[in-house]
Amino acid sequence: MRMTLAEIGAAMQAVGEYEALGDLEMTMVQTDSRLVEAGDLFVCLPGERFDGHQFAGEAVQKGAAAVVAERPLEDMHLDAPVLLVQSCLRAVGRLAATWRAAFCGTVIAVTGSAGKTSVKEFLASALEQAGAGEVGRNFKNWNNQLGVPLSMLGFNGREAFWVLEAGVNYSGEMDILGGIIQPDIAVIHNVGPVHLEGFKTVRGVAEEKAALLSHLRAEGRAVISSDYPELSEAAGKYAPGRTVRFSLKDATAAYFGEYLGPSEHGGGRYRLELLGREAEVCLGYSGGFLLENILAAAASACELGVNPEAVSRGLERAELPEHRCRLQQCGRFLIVDDCYNANPMSMRQAVSMAREAARGEPFWAVLGDMKELGEGASAEHEELGRYLAEQGLTRVFFIGEHVEDVRRGFAETAQADRVREIASEADLAREMERLGLEGGTVLIKGSRGCRMERFVQALAGGFGP
Repeated sequence: MRMTLAEIGAAMQAVGEYEALGDLEMTMVQTDSRLVEAGDLFVCLPGERFDGHQFAGEAVQKGAAAVVAERPLEDMHLDAPVLLVQSCLRAVGRLAATWRAAFCGTVIAVTGSAGKTSVKEFLASALEQAGAGEVGRNFKNWNNQLGVPLSMLGFNGREAFWVLEAGVNYSGEMDILGGIIQPDIAVIHNVGPVHLEGFKTVRGVAEEKAALLSHLRAEGRAVISSDYPELSEAAGKYAPGRTVRFSLKDATAAYFGEYLGPSEHGGGRYRLELLGREAEVCLGYSGGFLLENILAAAASACELGVNPEAVSRGLERAELPEHRCRLQQCGRFLIVDDCYNANPMSMRQAVSMAREAARGEPFWAVLGDMKELGEGASAEHEELGRYLAEQGLTRVFFIGEHVEDVRRGFAETAQADRVREIASEADLAREMERLGLEGGTVLIKGSRGCRMERFVQALAGGFGP
């Protein structure tokens, strides 16, 4: 970002006495006072645990050139102008929308129920390999109403492309994000039973995701999977300039792909048909479920003029963030670390990846609750139990409220006592010792609230200090 204080105030619809410093230019927005550097704009975001208003003084002492707040901060005697707004969160969104409107490059928005970050990283890598210019992307998984604007405001504006994933939790949120992103290309690669607490049904999920299409720019294009009836129906309500379909089922689609199985080095092999041209991609990540993400990225890159050869190179060089599709050999354990988050769709995908990684040998799992499923949570966890048993897991260690639901589903096919409840890393260590588990392939996955990464760290470290 590079904007003057006067431009920032106008974009945020702020009030305050800052006209005298209106020409002051700022390049960085911070919401954490610990990260503030000289010349930054500090935004006092209120939160459940901390209220940014309490740290405005610290931010100014560190050099913040101006402060954005929802209430007067007169008692702090700040030596910096204060921009007053009704909502700091909405103000940051307005500022990002203004910055986006001034951007001359191409903006791609990616959404879906599972794998958004992977699609974003695959696509960004393909664009980089095309040599068309710098590519900006969300920091890690900053894909919500705060993360998306902060990511955008962190770009310098000289990039050729911005690739932004958009995640939603409740009805109407996509309209907010779409209005900020204003995409030239909208990518929707799947829909499934995710955040049902807010959307109730998969159809509701599809309608919310498809709302992104209403924010496409005049000459915008939609890149959408044709494999989900609910998504096709919801997307049909909008009429973007051009809609491109990709499929894992319809070989006549303009963009089609198939999984060829694991490579001899443990990665995955994928065959893509891109506008009549064939490309084979070998990744360091395995699993047929990744094909959907790969194909969505490849189709989007081709629509942006990248040739299939550059697409293949970009896909092969892409690096996924931590705790996603990671295979880690630790002694006699092969840890399948996909623990960042979980929903019914991504849980099945991860189990499939672990089963393949096990190469026919027994495998087991340390799993946590799938959260935000609303009234259907018990039924979804029971269905997960059935699926785990059908896939041949020998043991399941589960942390969370739904262990009995998982056990009930598991018992329909296998012995219920194979599902054991745990509450901590120490519990897992004791259960493993009791059962004599000294190796094998182990999947670790659960929703963010379960903090499943601690089990990855414990298992990798041999439960040492």
